[in-house]
Amino acid sequence: MTEGSRRPRVVTRRNFLYLSGLAATGVVATACGGGAPLPGATPQAPATTGAQPTSAAQPQATAVPAPTLGVQQAPRGVQASPTAQGAAAPAVTARKEAPQLAALVREGKLPPVEQRLPKAPLVVQPIEKVGKYGGTWRNVILGGADLATLTTTIGYEHLVRWDRDWDNIVPNVAESYEVNADGSEFTFKLREGHKWSDGQPFTADDIMFWYEDVSLNKDLNPGGFGSWLKSGGKDVVVEKIDNRTVKFKFAAPNGLFLSFMCTANGSGITQYPKHYAQQFHKKYNPDGVERLAREANQDGWIRLFQTKCSGIPGTPYNAVWQNPELPTLHAWDITAPFTGTTRVTAERNPYCGRPLGLTIYILESSVHVGLAALRARVATGMVAGEV
Repeated sequence: MTEGSRRPRVVTRRNFLYLSGLAATGVVATACGGGAPLPGATPQAPATTGAQPTSAAQPQATAVPAPTLGVQQAPRGVQASPTAQGAAAPAVTARKEAPQLAALVREGKLPPVEQRLPKAPLVVQPIEKVGKYGGTWRNVILGGADLATLTTTIGYEHLVRWDRDWDNIVPNVAESYEVNADGSEFTFKLREGHKWSDGQPFTADDIMFWYEDVSLNKDLNPGGFGSWLKSGGKDVVVEKIDNRTVKFKFAAPNGLFLSFMCTANGSGITQYPKHYAQQFHKKYNPDGVERLAREANQDGWIRLFQTKCSGIPGTPYNAVWQNPELPTLHAWDITAPFTGTTRVTAERNPYCGRPLGLTIYILESSVHVGLAALRARVATGMVAGEV
């Protein structure tokens, strides 16, 4: 199916509001070049399509090896292999980045682009053409319960994702994956050189931290695994094969596992940078974590970890959007966190591993304004005669 011949989809208003950004990969990738639920989260069903970038501009280039394109879903027992998504692969001769980032490289404040991106990043093909550098993406969120809007617009960095036409499940943060013959084992290969927004490597250890130190920890996850991570009456078992490879093993076939991985359920797996999160975990910092909790005015290490790295059960709080210190894999890095009534501001992540075409990092920032603040601004403008 080509980009210009997408089949129409009928979606509910709820699903549209919650997951309208999942298919906006083209928009998110334009900036580039989950609040992540705990494993017990309720599944969500994706639906809708992406937005179009604007006109092209003159970028600055650095010659590097050719990246791979998106990967279509492979049959069970067959390793996924690189293929183009809706368009033939262009001849790759250079990677390009925003002039602002190139200036930081020249000043020695940022590594060269070839040192910041994965060796084989996922290259997203633009719908029409690569846009020009600069600009701000503005959006509106409905309040504290609407963090899903942030997740679906600037937070869709799961191991796998739906392709633009909702026809196939393709690698995203993962470079490739394998499924065994009966659908009970799923092996994911990560992208070599992929980094968090602070420049630290993203490796299998980060996924194992999610599994061993968050999901299996009764204090942090008392409800245990969600049903999508169970099969044959038993919980999933996650194994580290090497620094770039992890395997999810089920006691029985789990045919919907990859589909669930593409929804909000899968965001937690790539949410925890171990090098940052371990300082707030009692296992890794037994002598200092309670002191850190007191200094942060938190009631013990569990609440400290929740506010710094995950979320507070029963509330809309999600550290992904409320803690700007938390490293991320997202296209934008939070600079002004969500407070429920004002605005969320995020700036371009120079280490984002998903470029658009051959061009890295288009939009400079993303601003989501809280509806309460927007209403107040409109009311003020009406009093002042501006509206």
